[in-house]
Amino acid sequence: MKNRVLLAAAALFIVSTTAQAAPIYSGSLRDNATLSTNGTSNGALWIRDLGGSGTGDGLFTEALSTSVVGTTFTYSTGVEFDKAVDLLTNGLDDAVYGNAGPGGGGDLESTFFSSVSLNGIDLAGFSIDSLQWTIDSFEYNSAINQVIMQSSLTVNGQSVVPIPAAAWLFGSALLGLGVVKRKKA
Repeated sequence: MKNRVLLAAAALFIVSTTAQAAPIYSGSLRDNATLSTNGTSNGALWIRDLGGSGTGDGLFTEALSTSVVGTTFTYSTGVEFDKAVDLLTNGLDDAVYGNAGPGGGGDLESTFFSSVSLNGIDLAGFSIDSLQWTIDSFEYNSAINQVIMQSSLTVNGQSVVPIPAAAWLFGSALLGLGVVKRKKA
């Protein structure tokens, strides 16, 4: 009976210390842009290298119009994804944009990720599995050929922060109890 309790406790310890991919952060991006074509644009989720790290920008371009409202674009592989992950975790204050068209504005990572950042700047200390860019609204004003877009970015992954020493101590104590119990039997 006691061996079953020890095994259950050890299993719980392993499960509780195994990292699970989950949303790290989700936030809103807003942009307005004057378009060169009527009602459509090549919009982009843009992770811009402001710190001069040499990585280059992570740029994901999509054809946008009112018909893509509610669409989520997921990025998890490729050169652009790798560049974006490098920029999001490099410890430098780069920028995050959700552009409706040419130009546009964004936020510094230190502003965008301030609620979850481990270093006060970006997502250093996290392992990023995917980026999801959702187009929440896309309003086209034909009188001035301008679009206002609201979108959101969700970053999925897990923390790569080491398991605390107390957890390791607890696990080794459980293992030690199991060994002592076996020697007595």
